[in-house]
Amino acid sequence: MSPRIFGLALLAVFALAPRAQAQDWGDDSEEQTPRHHHRDGDQTFEEELAEEHDPNARDMARMDDPRTGLGAELTLSLALLDSQGGKASFGVRANWAPGFLWTEPENAFWREALLLELSYDYAGYSNGTKMVNTHTGLHYLNLHAMFGLPVRHVLLLYGALGPGMTVETVDYTVQNVATPLKGLKFNLAYGLGTRLHVQVNPHFAFVSRLEFMRYRRGDQNDSFLTLSLGGAF
Repeated sequence: MSPRIFGLALLAVFALAPRAQAQDWGDDSEEQTPRHHHRDGDQTFEEELAEEHDPNARDMARMDDPRTGLGAELTLSLALLDSQGGKASFGVRANWAPGFLWTEPENAFWREALLLELSYDYAGYSNGTKMVNTHTGLHYLNLHAMFGLPVRHVLLLYGALGPGMTVETVDYTVQNVATPLKGLKFNLAYGLGTRLHVQVNPHFAFVSRLEFMRYRRGDQNDSFLTLSLGGAF
């Protein structure tokens, strides 16, 4: 090979070498730089993770849920009063699921498993003759907690426990002249039940329960077998 041809070849190698090296560096930099491929409108993994731990995003999710956890029910019961047998009874329930305060809509367990409830039940009976008789009314007012196992977001198997008071009113009637008396006793309510909860629309759910509850007042035990119908909002 002539020196002239060798010199031209050497110049060509030196001229092409920087370009090849620059191309290699460009490829390496592209490999080392992490790429986040996502379609327009989709979130990257980092954005989803940040949103998941963002308290403002969780608060917005709760605000988007129209439900409040409040509910009300009317009750009809068979009251097995101590020493009086079975009597018809009626009442009302107002309840609230406190889990709506601190959980997201997708975390259903605490929204369904725990309820705080204010209950009122009335039962009455009469004794005596037409000339001399008594009428007794029992008013049960209780605050209790209900905690149980949710089944498929529709059914709650629960136990209930809570304190309250029983107001007893007695009317003694002698020859059509009534003498009213009134007394108060503290009680303890405890029982078991099953509660049906069917979401009709985003704002309203139909609820119903079958419940067995006992009220311990002094040395007496009153038992109530209760059926209820109502709604939750």
